Amino acid sequence: MNRKRAIAIADRAAPLALKLIAGGNLLFLGVFLATLIAAAGHIQF
Repeated sequence: MNRKRAIAIADRAAPLALKLIAGGNLLFLGVFLATLIAAAGHIQF
């Protein structure tokens, strides 16, 4: 595979990879917030 073709493939794959990373981050944030809310519900003041 020549260098230009490899760069072209990487350019096409980059947006999908960034979307997958962003989705993973949002999933982690959602789980973190759900755990935080659940833990806050168990705290007795």
